Amino acid sequence: MWRNIIKCMFASICLWIYLLSFSVLAAEPKPVLIGATVSLEGKYKEPSLMIRDGFKLWEQQVNQRGGLLGRPVKLILYDDKSQKDQVEPLYKKLITEDKVD
Repeated sequence: MWRNIIKCMFASICLWIYLLSFSVLAAEPKPVLIGATVSLEGKYKEPSLMIRDGFKLWEQQVNQRGGLLGRPVKLILYDDKSQKDQVEPLYKKLITEDKVD
């Protein structure tokens, strides 16, 4: 009798582990958030456009290869308008509101 109880308990534990593994696998991984500021206006516009394009190309290539550690990458870019007094508040926003990694 005890042998049947132990077999039944073992089978139910295995079933729970099996069912829980599907819920873990089905969950969509949260993206890795990466943020930066670029100057899309003003005197630093020209080099910043190349930097922005480089960031976007990197994001695309990483995501095509499966992301970082299996997680997709999401790039958040803000325009600082070539004004140094705009950079700090934008990075604070990236950290506090956007919760970049």
